[in-house]
Amino acid sequence: MNIRKYSYEAGKPNGVAVHEDGSVETLYGVHGCNPHTKYVTLPDEYGGGQADVVRHMKQDCPSENCDNNHSMLLLAHPGPEGKGQLVVVECAKNGFLWCVL
Repeated sequence: MNIRKYSYEAGKPNGVAVHEDGSVETLYGVHGCNPHTKYVTLPDEYGGGQADVVRHMKQDCPSENCDNNHSMLLLAHPGPEGKGQLVVVECAKNGFLWCVL
């Protein structure tokens, strides 16, 4: 099994990747709570590196200027100063929102 890493913008369709060997795969991210997302790359302010996904959920947007329900990933990574649990919410309007539960 191969693990491939992709980068994409919040709320944007990811499309399809065609690989050198001719294989084709559909790309998913946080959007839609894709169960195939196994880890995410943390921003520098949260230490960088990778954090495993513990759970895929839906959550009301934490931003005041958005009333939508979004995909959210609960991560195996503590929040700042070791407090709470780090999550990432994908909002098409506000981008990736990193929050602590």
